[in-house]
Amino acid sequence: MKNILFLFLVVLLVGCENDDICTDEVLTPRLIIRVHDKDTPRRTKMVNNLLVMGKDRHQIIQPIATTDSIVIPLKLTTSETSFLLVKDAVIDSTGTLVRGSLNELKITATPSQVFLSKGCGYKVTYDNLTAASLSVDSYTPWVERVHVLFRKLNDEKQARIHIFY
Repeated sequence: MKNILFLFLVVLLVGCENDDICTDEVLTPRLIIRVHDKDTPRRTKMVNNLLVMGKDRHQIIQPIATTDSIVIPLKLTTSETSFLLVKDAVIDSTGTLVRGSLNELKITATPSQVFLSKGCGYKVTYDNLTAASLSVDSYTPWVERVHVLFRKLNDEKQARIHIFY
């Protein structure tokens, strides 16, 4: 019995190659956005009760939190991704937005697939990153301007976009 178990273990270890195992936890990077004070641009600024939703308002990307930065995923196959950023958000028991100042953040980027290995598969990176803040009907906008720092998104090491309010 011990010989069969030993033989099975040897066959299992010999059959694996180094590139069958993926050690990277985050392959496709998410977009990091930092919020800055419009009057003191070098200083980050906390946003009270910030809610990030999909443009269709059915999917919450980041739940309500008081923060100075957000991390959001971009679409893998299309070049345009839009989010709703709600400051001072209040949601009722049914999940409907009741109150808050709201802007649409429209992000455009060119996705491209990069093959990593058999174990990890493909990673999507983004080039030509642009962003714009749009007002939404019947809501008070709160974002004054958006600045893209880096036009390439290939990791999650630093913020690529700054929002000023």
